[in-house]
Amino acid sequence: MITPRIFAEALIELTKKGDSDRILDAAVSFCKERGMMYLLPDVVSHLEMQSLREREYDKTLIKTAHDVNPKVVKDIESFIDGKDAEHVVDPLLIGGFTAETGGRFYDASIKNYIFRLKKQLQDY
Repeated sequence: MITPRIFAEALIELTKKGDSDRILDAAVSFCKERGMMYLLPDVVSHLEMQSLREREYDKTLIKTAHDVNPKVVKDIESFIDGKDAEHVVDPLLIGGFTAETGGRFYDASIKNYIFRLKKQLQDY
């Protein structure tokens, strides 16, 4: 049995290899011929979610405890191999920064340092 998720994943792989318009037309025809048109709304939903995940994966988000010089943001971005970073001020970090890019998370915040130090002292 074909699930909407599997169908969407197959479409994504096929469109990477060739003419996406022709492939999508063939997919709709396939569904019509087999009485599976009811799958298409869920297939579209899965395709939209995958597209959103891919866009989020490419984003770079840098958080600092206070406003910093744009050069500092560029230096962090370069250090983590990010691109077009969005900078957000998060006073809860106390100091330092956190950064997310390409599915990776970096935590060089004072808040995290204090948390790890507290944990080490408790475990000692």
